[in-house]
Amino acid sequence: MMAYSKGKRNPTFQKNGFIIHQGYRIRKLKFNSNPYQLDLGVINGKHIRLRFNTVDEAKDVALQKRIEITNSGASSLNFTEAMKKDSLKAMSILKPFKLSLSACAEYYAKHNTSVDYDNTIEGLVNSFLKDKKVSGIREKTYEHFIYTLTHFKNTFADLSAEVITHSDLDNYLSNWDNAPSSRKARRVSIGTFFNYVKDKGIIETNPTSRVKKKSVLKDKKSPSIWKVDEVKLILDSASVRKSELVIATKSGSYSRDVNNPFELYLYLAIGFFSGIRPDEILRLKWEDINFKSKQIEIRSDTAKERKPRIVEIYPNLIKIIKDYQKDFAISNSDYVISIGKGAIRYRRTQLMKELGLAWKQDAMRHSFATYHLAKYGTDKTRRLLGHTVDQIMWEYYIGYAENLEQEGDRYFEHTSKTKLVKSVRA
Repeated sequence: MMAYSKGKRNPTFQKNGFIIHQGYRIRKLKFNSNPYQLDLGVINGKHIRLRFNTVDEAKDVALQKRIEITNSGASSLNFTEAMKKDSLKAMSILKPFKLSLSACAEYYAKHNTSVDYDNTIEGLVNSFLKDKKVSGIREKTYEHFIYTLTHFKNTFADLSAEVITHSDLDNYLSNWDNAPSSRKARRVSIGTFFNYVKDKGIIETNPTSRVKKKSVLKDKKSPSIWKVDEVKLILDSASVRKSELVIATKSGSYSRDVNNPFELYLYLAIGFFSGIRPDEILRLKWEDINFKSKQIEIRSDTAKERKPRIVEIYPNLIKIIKDYQKDFAISNSDYVISIGKGAIRYRRTQLMKELGLAWKQDAMRHSFATYHLAKYGTDKTRRLLGHTVDQIMWEYYIGYAENLEQEGDRYFEHTSKTKLVKSVRA
């Protein structure tokens, strides 16, 4: 039998208003007797919550439960054939994501535990403000939440969070006759609140995601899109780089090799042919690229939305990445692009000067979305972009993509052969 040991670290801490002890949540209820509730999670299909008179009693039971689980861990090896098949199936599903079955089970157990809440807007706003207070946010930010959410709470007071629609919120915000910036600030606060409610599992979607932004239809510039021939020109030019520089100094000239002259080329190719955001490209590691499954994993710690996703790698990009990895990748770097944002920006500026072109902000991602939509359709494009695209932006994409099917084929067929040109300059 495995013996349990507390270890040297304190097994108790507080998080989101709960006491966490031995991995179990304890909270204080508003009761005169047995106010401490210990949540043991789901056991044999039933959610177990126990109440105690003191917090120490709850901690003792949590400790005993942890000991029980630790010491009986060997019994998990007694699998039935059905359990073995189910485990193998689960591991097969998780393989592309590089996640273990136990890690997923632990995540589900921690995040799928339901807790009793006051589901009215008034109760949830009060809970939200309380949690924000203890979280240590700036006093000014906390006061802003109080200011924006108090009126909101009073307006919808007894309504359940589940019944509030984006139309209700749109009408509420429209009644304020304020400037777009003020409306936006109030909308952001309400959106943060509903994300809090969503995280508790009370609602499935945040209704503010569909609330109209004031004057968003006016003066909104259409997204910049590169023509296919422009993309070809940029990539072809980036694929031909000088291999040597001779720099003049007061004491004379000296030469140095230019390390990884094609990092800009690879950066641009990934941006144009995957739709991955620029900052996400710079955070990519070689371990995130799976050539066998033809996928790139965007981890939660690298994604802009902090949500992991899988991006398909198309044949032209696979060839570009493989060629680069074979001939130019830095052997001691975990990152696909080993130089920083500043160096990329500098090299890109120099390249665009050579071509006599002006760089179009966010145009790599916009171009990918447009030509991918033309070639592969709506569902696949939305999924690869990694979030629910703003409806107005989506309409722009659709508008551009009309009658562009052949251009979409040309776009995803392009590759450039890297070529080093020796150049000595004093």
